[in-house]
Amino acid sequence: MGHKISLVVAGQNYKFDISTPEEEAIFRDAAENINAKFDAYQRKYPNKNYSEILSLVAFTEGVDYLTQLRRNEAMKREADRVHNELKGYLENID
Repeated sequence: MGHKISLVVAGQNYKFDISTPEEEAIFRDAAENINAKFDAYQRKYPNKNYSEILSLVAFTEGVDYLTQLRRNEAMKREADRVHNELKGYLENID
């Protein structure tokens, strides 16, 4: 039930096989995010070439990903701590 979509990413046209509407939305949002960063870096660094701009975009995407991953891990640890604390309270109720 999949279909193909065509997206422009950093000025280049790409075709993707998409399985679900949710996946399509993610791909479109990702392309929009990359394009916005690419355009912003082109304006900020007009003397940089395509490859250098793309490297900056890839780097900031990596930093953003790792930052979110660490936040998620911290939230998971906190959720586990709260769960165990509540479990302990509930086990001691008479």
